[in-house]
Amino acid sequence: MLKCKAVDRGITMIIHIAMIVAGLAVLVAGFWGTFNTKSPWNAVAALSLPIGLVAALMGVLLLCVPNFFKG
Repeated sequence: MLKCKAVDRGITMIIHIAMIVAGLAVLVAGFWGTFNTKSPWNAVAALSLPIGLVAALMGVLLLCVPNFFKG
């Protein structure tokens, strides 16, 4: 089966956009959980904030510079 580079680029673009959306969703859920949950769960929510931030920033980086990690 032949593979088209345009199709691969489109799929990776969708994955990078999904990373941005998921990262932002984790950020929003982390902020909400930090201020609106009880004692042990607010720490878990606060720990999820940097994970969401890294995922969103990684998605933006890979969306803007697709071959950043290819060397």
